[in-house]
Amino acid sequence: MRTRGRRSAGRTEKERQLQQLARLQRQITEQRRKIAEMERVRDEMLRRGTGSVVYEGVCAECGIGVIVRKNDSLRCTSCDFRYNL
Repeated sequence: MRTRGRRSAGRTEKERQLQQLARLQRQITEQRRKIAEMERVRDEMLRRGTGSVVYEGVCAECGIGVIVRKNDSLRCTSCDFRYNL
């Protein structure tokens, strides 16, 4: 009987670890997507050569896009959130 309990507990632990691994892989994928978006914005700003565009942070609306400030407005590069200052 004890052997069965150990095997069952072992499978449960393995399943838990597999679920945790899958969750961590999803988080890594999400972080890579955010980094890629920030790098794309940085490259775009460097290519344009506009010194008036300033990186402000990650968009709170979509969580992916980057908020940039140009003159008196803020905008998200992903979800097109806009705000005039």
